[in-house]
Amino acid sequence: MKIGIIIGYILAIILIIVSLIGLLISKKQNESSKWTLWVMLAGVIALLTAGVNTLKMFFGNI
Repeated sequence: MKIGIIIGYILAIILIIVSLIGLLISKKQNESSKWTLWVMLAGVIALLTAGVNTLKMFFGNI
C-alpha cells in the first residue's frame, strides 16, 4: 500500500531530524548522548525499509 510507504518515509525523516537536533544540542553542551545515535540508526533503517517497499511495489517481488 502506498500509505505505508509514505508514512515510512515521513517517520524516517522525522527520526533523522530529531536525532540531528539532539546531537547538535548535546555537542553544544559538551555532553555525550547515546540516544541520538540510536534514533538516527532507527531513522536510517526506516528509510531503507521504505525504499525496499517502494522497489517491491514498482517492480514486484525482488
